[in-house]
Amino acid sequence: MVATQPSALAVNARLGVSTVAELVELLKRNPVKYNFGSIGNGSCPHLAMEAIALKSGTQIVHVPYTSSPRR
Repeated sequence: MVATQPSALAVNARLGVSTVAELVELLKRNPVKYNFGSIGNGSCPHLAMEAIALKSGTQIVHVPYTSSPRR
């Protein structure tokens, strides 16, 4: 391991899910309906969400942004 990075997973409250398991079930019921954003292709957030999708057998559309959010 070279480094660690803290991460957070946030969803719109209107989705009606409050756990990762509930999110996975929603994604399984509605393949390719939902999107997620990250700071770009190959970034840690992108790869983390792709890992969740791969491990759970779900599909979700990646929307890459051009850079990190500004503070």
